[in-house]
Amino acid sequence: MPSSSGSEQFVDIYFGDLRPDLGGAPNPEMPGYLVDAVGVRLTPNGYRGMPVFADMASAAAIGGATSFWIPAYFEDTASARRCFFALNQADAKIYESQDEGQTWADVTPAAGTAVDVPGVFFTFETDVIYVCYTRAPISRTLSVAVGTDFANLGGSPPIARCGAQVRQHVVLGGLVGVDEYAVQTSAIGNDADWPTPGSADAISKESIRETLPQALGNVRAVLGGEKIGIVMQNYGITRMTYEGGDTVYSFDTFETKVGYGSGARNSTPVSDGKGVWYWYNDNGFYATDGYSVNRLDNAKIEDAVFNNLLSYDSSKTALPIDDCLSAYDPHRHLVIFGNHQSNYQLTYAPAVGSFSFMNETTVSGVFVGLSTTSSSGKTYGPTVFNINDSSRKLQMLSANGAAVTMQTGYIELSPGRRVQLQAAYLIGAGVGSNYTLDYKAAATYQAIDLSSSGFSTLASSNRGMKQTGRGDAPFFAFKVTGTGSEAHLLRGVRVFFTDAGPSI
Repeated sequence: MPSSSGSEQFVDIYFGDLRPDLGGAPNPEMPGYLVDAVGVRLTPNGYRGMPVFADMASAAAIGGATSFWIPAYFEDTASARRCFFALNQADAKIYESQDEGQTWADVTPAAGTAVDVPGVFFTFETDVIYVCYTRAPISRTLSVAVGTDFANLGGSPPIARCGAQVRQHVVLGGLVGVDEYAVQTSAIGNDADWPTPGSADAISKESIRETLPQALGNVRAVLGGEKIGIVMQNYGITRMTYEGGDTVYSFDTFETKVGYGSGARNSTPVSDGKGVWYWYNDNGFYATDGYSVNRLDNAKIEDAVFNNLLSYDSSKTALPIDDCLSAYDPHRHLVIFGNHQSNYQLTYAPAVGSFSFMNETTVSGVFVGLSTTSSSGKTYGPTVFNINDSSRKLQMLSANGAAVTMQTGYIELSPGRRVQLQAAYLIGAGVGSNYTLDYKAAATYQAIDLSSSGFSTLASSNRGMKQTGRGDAPFFAFKVTGTGSEAHLLRGVRVFFTDAGPSI
């Protein structure tokens, strides 16, 4: 509520969720909602600047051409090996680094059909496995020296579109040329043993093949887990639960309308490590725990998703337009979705249920790994990596310096009244001269303008924190721009005004 100080009043407007679908219209329930939130992330106490991707120290280019990447990281604790892998679609090769991207070795299989994307890396015990639709799965152990080639996974497994470890099985899904509606498991505890489905050998080793409802489309992803597995088809999701015996796994299709997605704009699901998986498809943004599905962008950012993630950018025609990679940042508790069609990368903060965007032009595929050093200092523990789509170098999400843009919807500072804007300043911590605060006014509802144009900059004051401005109207919107930092806390705007008469 406004507070009085003589004839001048002020009101504190705290920044709320990103809600571009409200169109900038005044909303008394959320007076500080944002129609633009780029380069920031919402925390329980306010917005903080988003870090940016920076090249790893002494990073070397991967492969011989710029293309789409499938990157991954795995650690072999027994040999203390820290293995980065990246598949370059342009030359159909897999590269490995064990020195945080300073050198890369070609570890492509010596024989067989070329590897391709989409595909997925995952581990089973001490093996790392790559599954794609062009050839049967390949693998190698993590404990071998850098540069050791992948080879065919033992046991003659089927060609599959996806796979994962579920409990003590490797589970392959979307069996190419066999049954794209099915999943098949290895022998229990052995990724290199694939008995003939239905045989006595398969029954004794708890190996099965299960065909899922064909009406729900092909199997597109298998999500691994210690307790359950999740199988995603185009239009449905099935939980697989270990039973043992002749049954091995029971299958419960708990969702028949939402799945991986059927169009050309999908992201790979990513887990928060606590059993919840996040993804977006051509319809929206979702989360599942393997028992139910929750739509997260409902009445929040549908327009932002369709305009920034699902739109088509003709400059990116050389890149695939689906299966964009994702990562979960365990330090910032932030889900990051790569996107090849736009500069904007969608981010979601599960703790506060809020969306925002990174503005990164060279994000190709994000993933999580361990790091000890970076070009901007030292970072220890899990962090988000990226392969720069232009330079082909490994990057880490570690440096400050993101370009910040925060724009509020219109605010009725004194309900039913016009006001004369006098001054304003940012509320927060560490918000100095590196931020600019702008404003614009609207005389009527019809004059409300969601665009980022038409703003006037508040003039700096020689005394105190106030930045001065003049505007006579019932509705005002504010915009914050500048260079962000994680050390900055942006909470809102304090606005000073005087009464200017009834709003007629």
